[in-house]
Parts: sequence; structure tokens; C-alpha cells
Amino acid sequence: MTDCPVVETCNGKVIGRVIEKPFGLSKDVYNYQSIPFAKPPVGDLRFEAPQKPDNWEGVYDATSLKPSPQQDPEYQSKTLHLMVKATSKYEDDYLKFDEDCLYLNVYTTNPSKTANLPVMVWIYGGGFVMGGPGYYDGSAMSAHQDVVVVCLSYRVGILGFISFGPDSKYPGNTGFLDQVRGLEWVRDNIQGFGGNPSNVTIYGESAGGASVGFHILSPLSKGLFHRAISHSGTANIKTLEMGNPVMARKHLLTQLNITEEDPNEAMEKLKKVPFEEILPICSAMAKQWMFFGPIVDGTFLPESPYVMMTKKSWNAVPYIIGMNNTEGCGLLTMEQPVGFKDGITKSACKDYVKGMMYVQVDPTKVEEITDLILEEYSKGLPDDDKYKWSRVAGQVLGDLWFMYPGIDMATAYSGWILSLFNAILG
Repeated sequence: MTDCPVVETCNGKVIGRVIEKPFGLSKDVYNYQSIPFAKPPVGDLRFEAPQKPDNWEGVYDATSLKPSPQQDPEYQSKTLHLMVKATSKYEDDYLKFDEDCLYLNVYTTNPSKTANLPVMVWIYGGGFVMGGPGYYDGSAMSAHQDVVVVCLSYRVGILGFISFGPDSKYPGNTGFLDQVRGLEWVRDNIQGFGGNPSNVTIYGESAGGASVGFHILSPLSKGLFHRAISHSGTANIKTLEMGNPVMARKHLLTQLNITEEDPNEAMEKLKKVPFEEILPICSAMAKQWMFFGPIVDGTFLPESPYVMMTKKSWNAVPYIIGMNNTEGCGLLTMEQPVGFKDGITKSACKDYVKGMMYVQVDPTKVEEITDLILEEYSKGLPDDDKYKWSRVAGQVLGDLWFMYPGIDMATAYSGWILSLFNAILG
């Protein structure tokens, strides 16, 4: 049995566990599981920006998985758990949740300060309302590609994204600040795990891919990474346009009988409400399309992604953007709209597409535009295909949320990079 080396971090020593030749590969991987990169965001630190962790004495036991961020457990058990198959041989419990969640997992084949390996930092998806780092086993990538893989955690839903406005003490996007704090930890500590702090790639899928796009734009993330990859999600995805953070906040506070107008007073009361009382309210809100997600907070995201893209406010790094050819269908298999997997009717498809159009176009033109969309997207599909209108719904969603935003951002970014190179070369 191979022993796991002890690594010195800025806060103290850690010891992990050994994954022996994962997936039949030729190298062992050393996995340091659930290292704290911030103080637990609980009590007075609930809803606050992450703070650096305290130092510890002795050797920190990084051999078991800590809980994922607090969230609706049904999201995991009925959605993500069915789509992502965890592979760890250690039988970690991926369905534990807690507000004390700011930990990261490190996978490396050579925890030596002189190894100088490339670093890959994974940001998970889940629509900014669910997810956790434990689902993602970085051992195969680490062993096969000789890279250090880091899977970091960040707060989701109300705990990560409630906002009292950009001019308040609680502007929102705390989940993104968790990610920034994780990247700062990587900068300061990853060399001890064999990683090169000057060769860090951030990558993620869905909300994680969008998060990568936000870091491409955010001034707070400048210098913390050197390459970026967005899978199935970019910063200009439509979620920023579809949420109403003021309405969501007011609805929640009303349901909790918190009537204080002063944001600080309201937040002090909200900090004391058990999550078990908040959860059913947020779950009911989600069904009414009220949720807490990314917003323009004036700090992490100074302006809307569209404005920043126009102003060419980028962090200049090589950037890959990609998506799948059935993005929307993959999401809709979770039964929105109901019956999607069995084949919906044209009428059901039209209602679904109309729902998406209401937040995109002039309400007086929704009917006309929806009919044109259905006509265009159904071309070439046989009438006897029982999945015809399911395919149309999935294709429209995929184009609207992923394909068009991805192409738009790639075009804007590549055009800016090209002009930058031309200016440098004279």
C-alpha cells in the first residue's frame, strides 16, 4: 500500500488518500479531499464574502469528502444524481449537504514543489442552484494527462446569490466570490501539490461554464488563471435576463415575515432563520421562475456581460468555448415540459416556446414569432415522428441558451484577440 505524502499549505499540513492506478492507468494518484479554502460561511458569516481559513495545528485529515453546499436535496437525488455517475472507490456520500461547504479536492500524481505540473481547476454546473465538487473524480485526468486537478466548491441558490442591490453591503454573487477565493488558494498553495501556479486553466460545464465566462470578464479574477474552457455555458447565457432578484428577495422576506426596510437589519434577521425554513419557500419560488442567481453587482461583475463584451473588458487568456449538438434535449429529458420523453404535441411545444419568448421579445409579437420559430425548426422532420415536437422544443432551447450565446461570445472574444495581436505586431 502506497503512503500519501504530507503537503504543507499556507494554513498547515494536510494528508490525503491514495487512489491506486485509477481506471487501469499506470500511475497512482494522491487525492487530498475537502481541504478548507475559507472559513465556514455559517452564523455571522452566512451570506458574507468568504474569508481566509484559520491555521491549524498538526496534520489536517484530507481523506474524506465534506458535504456539498446546502440546496434542495431533490435537485440532487432526482436530477443531478441521475445524470452524473460518481466513481470514487471510497464510497463517499455525495448526497450530504451543509452550509459549511467551502472546501476543495486536489488530485495529483506528484505532490512535489519541483514537479511544475499544469493545473486544471474544475467549476461544477447545476444552474447555480445545485451541485458539488464530490461528483467529479479528477483521478483519471490527473493520471492520464499528468496534471493537478482541483475541484472547488461554491455556495448556490439563496446562500450564494441573494442580493440587496449593488449599493448595499450584500450586492450578491457571493458564490462567485467563493470561486475567486478558491482560485486565490490555488495561487498560494498549489505548488506544494506539484502544480505550477503560473499555469492554471479554469474549466466547467453549464453553470460552471458560465462561471468561467464571468471570470473572463471580472476584474476580481484577473491574474488568477491563465487559460479557460467553457463547456455548455457562457457569461452571456440568458439566465441574467430571466431572473428578477428584487422580486425574489422581497417574496422570500415576506414569506418569512421579515419586514425591515434596512438591508442590514433584514439580513441580520435572515441570518438567524434555519435553512430548513428557507428551503421550502425557495423550492416553491423556483416553480414560479423566481430564483437567486448571477447579477450585475458592481464589483465582481461591474456591468452586464453584453456591455462588458462591447467594451472589450476581458481578462486576456486563451479561451475555448464548446457545446453539444443536443444541449436542449439533454435538459428537457428531466420532464420540462411534461411528457417530453414520450413525445409532446405541437400545442405543448408551442406553449413551451412561448414561455421562453416572453422574456426575449415584445409581448405583443410572441404569438407571431413563436409560429415562425415552430415552422422553421420543424422543417425536414417527418410528421410521423412521435418525437417531432420534442426535438423542436429541445433544439430551440439549445440554440437560445447555449449555441447562440456561445457563438456570440466566441466571435466577440476572438475578434478582440485578433485586433490585440495586430496592434502588438504593428
